Amino acid sequence: MTKKILHTAHYFVIMNGNLQSTIRNLQSTIRNLQLRRPPMSILHLSGVRLLLPCIASSLLAIGMLVGRNYMGHQGYWFLIWNLFLAWLPYCAAIWMAWVVQRKQTSLWLTLLPIGILWILFLPNAPYLLTDIVHIFGMHFVWWYDIGILFSFAWAGLLLGVASLHIMAELIATRYGWLAGWGVVLVTAGLSGIGVYVGRFLRWNSWDAILRPRILAHDLLNIFSDPSTYPRLIGVSGFIACVMLVGYLMIISVQPRNISNSQKV
Repeated sequence: MTKKILHTAHYFVIMNGNLQSTIRNLQSTIRNLQLRRPPMSILHLSGVRLLLPCIASSLLAIGMLVGRNYMGHQGYWFLIWNLFLAWLPYCAAIWMAWVVQRKQTSLWLTLLPIGILWILFLPNAPYLLTDIVHIFGMHFVWWYDIGILFSFAWAGLLLGVASLHIMAELIATRYGWLAGWGVVLVTAGLSGIGVYVGRFLRWNSWDAILRPRILAHDLLNIFSDPSTYPRLIGVSGFIACVMLVGYLMIISVQPRNISNSQKV
């Protein structure tokens, strides 16, 4: 009887050791899977899911402009060019998301070539808001002209906010929500300044690469002249606030089951 008890106890000791070993192996496997988990899918990014609305709003704007010209009031084709420039930062943001997912490398390794282009061309998106100044020279049906300019402005703002959200999500996924919000606030402010430089100084995004010295000289003159501050702060602040409001609109309709690192 004693031998049976000892044999049974020995059996349970062996089984307990095997169970503990199995649990440790399972925990180790789970940790390895967490460390090796793939980056967020591009299709999960809220900004990418806005592709269809961006296309639809752009087609609406272009269609209204084509209709205006078809009715005999020619001109203002430059709005389509401005809209094309607004698409560039959105495409750059999707490109960066694709590279990060495919190569699974540090985000900063791809931020330099693509991110610089993104930040340079991002002001072209909210810049379409300032094209409302052309309303005084269009001389067609007033509500139709306002509709054209509003359609282009809406498409540009949507593209800018969507691209901003893609970049913020990429940063937040790797470095946390605080870093993501930092990118949003800084980028919105820089976009406001970029719109001011484009509208009032007539500089283009590619001038930062082709003529950096002359551009830097003009910027220094602006920041060193206090008389330019009211308009600079007013225009830049307005554009930045509009982008932030649009950004808040997007994150407010996000699904609630997302992780905290993506809530930016």
